[in-house]
Amino acid sequence: MKKTILFIQLALIGLFSYGQNYRINHYTVNQGLSQSVVYTTFQDSRGFIWIGTQDGLNRFDGYTFVKYLHNPNDSTSISDSWIYSITEDKEGNLWIGTRRGLNKFDFAKNSFKRYIHTSENGSDPYRDNVYGCVAGNDGLIYTNTPPLINAFDPKTGKYKHFKNSVGENPNVEEQTLPIILDKDGDIWAATTFGLTKFNPITGNFANYQHNPADNNTINDNNILSVYEDLDGKIWVGTSQGFSILDKERDTFRNYSLSVNGNPVLIRTIVQDLKGKFWVGTQGNGIFRLSFDSNKKVIVETQISSGVEQNASQINHSTVNSLIIDRSHNLWIGTLNGLDKTDLKDPRFKLYRKSKETNSVNLLDNVIASIYKHKNGDIWVGNWTAGLNIFNKETNKVTHYSSTLSGKNYIPNNSVHVIFEYKDNEIWIGTRNGIYVYKEDRFVSLNQFYNTNKLPNFENNRVFSIVKERNNNVWVATQGGLYFIDMNNFRYENYTIDSHIDRKISDNLVYTLTFDCDSNLWIATKNGLDKYDRKNNKISHILRDEKSQNTLTDNYCVSLCYTSDSTLWIGTKSGINRLNLKTNKFTYYTEADGLASNLVYEIIQDDFGDMWFGTGKGLSQLRKGQKRIITYSEEDGLQGLEFNLRASHKSRDGEIFFGGMNGFNSFNPKELSDNKNIPPLEFTSFQKQNKNGNENIHITNNSKVVLNYSDFAFYVEFAALEFTSPNKNQYAYKFDGDNQGWINNGNRRFLTFSNMTPGLYKLWIKGSNNDNVWNENGTFIIIRIRPPWYRSTLAYIIYVILIITTIILVVKYRERSLKEQKRILEERVEERTKEVVRQKSEILEKNHELEEQNQEIMSQRDLLSNQNERISKQNKQIKDSIQYASRIQSAILPSTSILTEFNIEHFLIFRPKDIVSGDFYWFKQMGDHLLIAVADCTGHGVPGAFMSMLGNSFLNEIVTHNDITKANEVLDRLRDLIISSLKQSGEDAVTRDGMDIAFCEINLKTLSIQFSGAHNSLLIIRNNELIELHADRYPVGLYHKSLIPFNNHEFQLMKGDNLYMFTDGIFDQFGGENGNKFMYKRLKNLMIEVNQLPMESQKLKIEKNVDEWMKNEYEQIDDITMLGMRIQ
Repeated sequence: MKKTILFIQLALIGLFSYGQNYRINHYTVNQGLSQSVVYTTFQDSRGFIWIGTQDGLNRFDGYTFVKYLHNPNDSTSISDSWIYSITEDKEGNLWIGTRRGLNKFDFAKNSFKRYIHTSENGSDPYRDNVYGCVAGNDGLIYTNTPPLINAFDPKTGKYKHFKNSVGENPNVEEQTLPIILDKDGDIWAATTFGLTKFNPITGNFANYQHNPADNNTINDNNILSVYEDLDGKIWVGTSQGFSILDKERDTFRNYSLSVNGNPVLIRTIVQDLKGKFWVGTQGNGIFRLSFDSNKKVIVETQISSGVEQNASQINHSTVNSLIIDRSHNLWIGTLNGLDKTDLKDPRFKLYRKSKETNSVNLLDNVIASIYKHKNGDIWVGNWTAGLNIFNKETNKVTHYSSTLSGKNYIPNNSVHVIFEYKDNEIWIGTRNGIYVYKEDRFVSLNQFYNTNKLPNFENNRVFSIVKERNNNVWVATQGGLYFIDMNNFRYENYTIDSHIDRKISDNLVYTLTFDCDSNLWIATKNGLDKYDRKNNKISHILRDEKSQNTLTDNYCVSLCYTSDSTLWIGTKSGINRLNLKTNKFTYYTEADGLASNLVYEIIQDDFGDMWFGTGKGLSQLRKGQKRIITYSEEDGLQGLEFNLRASHKSRDGEIFFGGMNGFNSFNPKELSDNKNIPPLEFTSFQKQNKNGNENIHITNNSKVVLNYSDFAFYVEFAALEFTSPNKNQYAYKFDGDNQGWINNGNRRFLTFSNMTPGLYKLWIKGSNNDNVWNENGTFIIIRIRPPWYRSTLAYIIYVILIITTIILVVKYRERSLKEQKRILEERVEERTKEVVRQKSEILEKNHELEEQNQEIMSQRDLLSNQNERISKQNKQIKDSIQYASRIQSAILPSTSILTEFNIEHFLIFRPKDIVSGDFYWFKQMGDHLLIAVADCTGHGVPGAFMSMLGNSFLNEIVTHNDITKANEVLDRLRDLIISSLKQSGEDAVTRDGMDIAFCEINLKTLSIQFSGAHNSLLIIRNNELIELHADRYPVGLYHKSLIPFNNHEFQLMKGDNLYMFTDGIFDQFGGENGNKFMYKRLKNLMIEVNQLPMESQKLKIEKNVDEWMKNEYEQIDDITMLGMRIQ
């Protein structure tokens, strides 16, 4: 009968009660667990969670699993990878029971010591399967290997065996047989033949077995779990349920769980801080149990696995182990991995439609609006699905939708606003009108007030509704702002096209709020507006890119006014906090801890804390603090993304936020932080050198020695608080560092490189998920050795070498001084004799010098006369050259001919000497303009003679021979030079000639012919350089055959720049290293300056050449350049 009653109670709980929604974290081999079948879980005194599986022992710090496996080649590895049980003694040593003996884990060495039983005779009943182990009060480790209870003494390394009268079952393999120590010091052990009680002092056994004829005996002999509750009662899980032992009466009260008529096997039991019992079963998940006043069991919650695993289901419905850690997290060891859930009171209640037992039958989980009625009902508007009225007491939901009829019909399913205008008069704003709840049905605003003078908001989405003190209403829509005079049934629409005083920043108005002066604040898509009630004007606050005190973004989506004259503005670029007294902005963004910069909703609770619903979580800014706290799905939120206008604060202070997967509610006065101070542990250390990375095992207070060649190291640590490890915070410091604690955020690692040799004490401290810090911290000591040449031994050797060197130097110096004294005395004697001899010679020399002086005076007079004659000759020569210069200048043509043809131009003509070997030449022949720029062999007077010869020949060729084609001009010029200079190639003189660029421009068609000897023509058009290449032989005798010059034809365009020049610029030495200017640099310079006026180009080019020479380098050749722009 008890089984039937219990099953019925379970079904009723599932149907009619709203229970806590437990969020399950899953850990499997995918997260690093060594194997899926978890037999045992344990939290040690340091805070680590240990997990024993069929293939390995695992240590978990909240982030990483460290695996310990049996290695047959390593005697310090665990004796077997099949782990049955884990316990810890009073000294903090960890003991592990395996399928092949007992092991002790050495934290300092990160290794195991094996204690495997050696059989003394063939009838020894001891088996190495250590199904259970527990540390006794006497310092011994007790193990359960039925039919034996074994006492192991860690000091002597010896076992003492106590044999029980119960039978032996050699087939027990894939289960644990737990053993516990109760508060009285007695040991309780499970067997397959009943429950055993063992007294460690007397060595006596008491066995409890099932007797079908006695209801006060245990309900089954196959004992699967043993547990002592907070009241000292012994709970026993069996194949038929569980039994509770009354120690005083020595009798059992039996409870048989059944599902679908089948008994539930209880494999593990634990009690939480609220007195609730959690039992893990075989195939039915876990149950949370309590008892009524009649000691009847009540099943409050069942959590099992599903086909599609989610955050409310466990990995597998067969549960082998349950423990509750210090922060009240429940750890669940299953047949398919490890699970964890938080048993602390949830911050946020979760409501949504799901497959869970506490599902709320909403039309849809995408929430658009929320409102709590004074009767306790919660009104929930959906996007495109309708309206829900939820009764929390009965868990029933009434639906309203356009797909329903009668009283459950509403014209539009997108319910974005739920607004209580008066008591029992509730308006809902949709995408197609405002409707009022009347007599259990919804009617339009005009129908409700029996008028046609109010706006119908057809095809106009309503975002927000607020009411003035005089009952008039303001409505924010996608079609602008509406003012509704409810006393006179009239309205006014404010848009971007309204009068300047009534104009709003954008027609898309997201939300509205009043300040203490009854001014209306308007959040739009394109700025923040303020309606000044006194002046009846709308002003605008827009982002000013030039100001530091401005909106972060014009896209304003949420508003909240608080009594301290602060307006909170949510944008897509964070929160703007505007002090209305000072008009100063303060900003909060993701950099300050905000979950997301897109802030949909803002609410102030009754304690002055601010709450922000964002696109990536819920954030809280506590009153008087600067740090923003952010909550995520791990804290019980419906999801990360919340929705616009889906928030509400009720009369009793309860706050609601809705999102894309349901809605949450919470009452701030009921919120409490996690007070558990996390223990801290260093978990990993890795050094890096030229050979790669090397791991070093460390624990708290370890000392690590690094060589100078270890140029970097990496250290990991963990705050062993498992509620939300990713929210744990860390800080670090070095002893003696004036910076103090350095915040490391939620990063649980540090990397250092190239640190100075010395002794360092690295401290870390950490917090839990609610910023409760372990201020004591922990540390490791790191010693970095200096390089060998800076070691203590090296310095001793240096001192010895220095002292030895000083001694040797002193002794050498003494001998040296004695030798120097002897040599000096000898030299003084010799020097004295030498001085006497030299005195005699000096007297003789003085006589000779007097005679020579007279001879020099006569020669000086002769040289003076010769210098005077040379000076006169030099003046005559210089005057001749100056005259030649005037002749050359007269021969050179004027550039005015270019001006006449409207050709903008510049000319640079810099001879190296007084006269130049370079020349330029112009000639007009009808519509044709002929231009030449030439560099004759040599410079100075020889070059000048060649230039005048070239000038004369060009005039003769063009005028008398009527030759104007460019290449033919050069061919004829070459013939004339060879003929006039009688060049045969036999001597240097007869090899004289010239390099020349020659072109003929048709001024009507703007076509150009070009031929050149070594000197090319550059044309720049639209910043693009075009080069008409010259032939690579001179105008004169060439050592190869006389090849005719090539003719290039090209079509010019207006705006083209033409440049003709000799090699004087790019052969000029200068710059930092005395290099040549080079042809490439000249071309780049032409491109750089070609857009400038021609005269500016000339100045720019001359400046570049002068800067290149730096007044340090002599001009080495004549420089000539002609630039022209076709117009």
